[in-house]
Amino acid sequence: MSTDRTTEILNYLSAMSRDIGEFRTEVRTQIGELRTGMDKISAETVEVRLDLVQVRTELSNLRSEISKVRSEVRAITSRLDRLEARVLNTRADVHELEDRVKEVESRQA
Repeated sequence: MSTDRTTEILNYLSAMSRDIGEFRTEVRTQIGELRTGMDKISAETVEVRLDLVQVRTELSNLRSEISKVRSEVRAITSRLDRLEARVLNTRADVHELEDRVKEVESRQA
């Protein structure tokens, strides 16, 4: 093999070696950027999970409060139903008394 051919092959291998070195550097840089991005995503995920825990706690508290309000509304509704019955009875008594008063007044006239 001639010296020129050997030099040409060595130059070619040297160029390939530089290209591979640049490629490796580029890949390492991209991997580093990817890792940084993944770390940011991971941190944001942790924040979102913490926010979700807080939201779940608040929802649980709201459910408890809504349950209490429902119970109170049922109790008030029951009381109003009983009160309505008493008011209707009182109205009937008033009408009866008014009728009696009219009857007595008509007898006296």
